[in-house]
Amino acid sequence: VTLSELENDKEYSFVVSGGSIIGLETAKSSVYTVTPIIEFEISSPEIVDGSEEISVISDGTFDANVTITNRGTDAKSVVFGVAVYCGEMLENLYLGQQTNVASNSSEDLTIQDITFSDTASKDYSAKAFVWNSINDLEPLCPIKEYKKQQ
Repeated sequence: VTLSELENDKEYSFVVSGGSIIGLETAKSSVYTVTPIIEFEISSPEIVDGSEEISVISDGTFDANVTITNRGTDAKSVVFGVAVYCGEMLENLYLGQQTNVASNSSEDLTIQDITFSDTASKDYSAKAFVWNSINDLEPLCPIKEYKKQQ
């Protein structure tokens, strides 16, 4: 049985028993108590101009930042990236290095020199994301999207 709607940092207690097709029930187990935790925490990826997060895309060169915290007991592998689109077409993909985040530690990841030019005539957008690896492409947090000011 999988319980997918449990809240993190809240204690839950369970008693387990089984049953047969004819309605016989096994003895109940001892009480099991668990507290789910957030093992992997990711600050919202952001595209910045200096130290300020941009709100819209404009001409210039920008950096992208994210902080990843691993509260789990095992190291976790991550990759940070920014995809730049012109209309619906992928124009450029900026990827950071595959990084292992040690147990109970944080890593600040940065991608530098993301460039937008001729934004007045091009319909740019950008998406910042964190994946588990380049091979699996499993998202570890929601994508953050940036658009050109209309």
